[in-house]
Amino acid sequence: MTIDGYGHGVILNKSSCAEAHESAYFINGTLPAEGTVCRQDFKPFE
Repeated sequence: MTIDGYGHGVILNKSSCAEAHESAYFINGTLPAEGTVCRQDFKPFE
């Protein structure tokens, strides 16, 4: 999974899409489809 956004992670640059995939992995062991790209919910410098 790739996050299309700023920085090296999503802790301070929220991505609801990435969080949904993280939850699915930790709860069910489900991996996102190969090539999945999530965007950040907002740009950090708007």
